[in-house]
Amino acid sequence: MINQTSAWQALANHQQDISELHLCQQFLDDPQRFERFSLSLGDILFDYSKNRITEKTMALLVDLAYQADLAGYQWLTCFLPAHPPGHQADPLRFPGGCKQSQSPG
Repeated sequence: MINQTSAWQALANHQQDISELHLCQQFLDDPQRFERFSLSLGDILFDYSKNRITEKTMALLVDLAYQADLAGYQWLTCFLPAHPPGHQADPLRFPGGCKQSQSPG
């Protein structure tokens, strides 16, 4: 079960670590937060900057997808904050223009 994985436990621990973060302070500390935590796919904007997340949160979510053997998990890496600011995804490919790839295993 997914909630028995080490990735799930790491995410649960991380949630406790960031539970006191205030979004207003996050935006003050990081003026590029919207650019780092949003993605456009055609006419659709995915804005997750207004959630209590960090770069570590995103990495832990990708780890969870990997441990869950979620098919196509690699496209999730396109949502990581390292993604170029203002990137416009190609709607005919995976978000962020990532090429479709096989899950490990």
